Amino acid sequence: MRFANGAGELWLSQNTCTRVLLLQRHRYTENKEGSRRICACRMESFMIRFIITALFVILFLILSIPLLIAEWIIGKFNPPLKDRSSLAIVNWAFRMVLRLSGVSVTYIGEDRIPKDTPVLYVGNHRSYFDIVMTYVRVPRTTGYISKVEFLKIPLLSNWMKNLHCLFLDRSDLKAGMKTILAAIEEIKNGVSICIFRKEPAIAPMLLCLSSMPAA
Repeated sequence: MRFANGAGELWLSQNTCTRVLLLQRHRYTENKEGSRRICACRMESFMIRFIITALFVILFLILSIPLLIAEWIIGKFNPPLKDRSSLAIVNWAFRMVLRLSGVSVTYIGEDRIPKDTPVLYVGNHRSYFDIVMTYVRVPRTTGYISKVEFLKIPLLSNWMKNLHCLFLDRSDLKAGMKTILAAIEEIKNGVSICIFRKEPAIAPMLLCLSSMPAA
């Protein structure tokens, strides 16, 4: 709609611009509120998954006490069978953790990992999920280098010992050297070792294991 005089055209243009600005502001407010709702839904979903996963881990550790007893008995007569069964049980539990937490992982270069010989895995440590995501793909028994504080956690530390995990005391150099020697013996006995390069105390262990001659 146009007016004959210029003042009418100017008034119409200003009115149209005002309506456009109000419409854009309304759409911006709707988008902002929509983004907040999406973030709130995602946070709620994350918390639900976290609670379910935590409950599963706690129940697994408690209900697996008979399995730990059975694994101890098996280890007295057939240690290799104990290693394979412990690996299968923990792999199942870790897969359930990944499924319950909604994590999807893409593995690249898995075909390059030897399956007939122990290997040394070295990775950058970002969270405890590094252990869950990597252990479900190891082809043979693998011991992880962990901090000594995990020894204080009952049941969990028992499963870690079954899997040949070693515990590193970062504050004790002498104890750290014993862990290095233990890791070397594990590799010589056919057990793979995994190290996450997070702490400076890992450096001498990494150097020693890397220079170790093949068995």
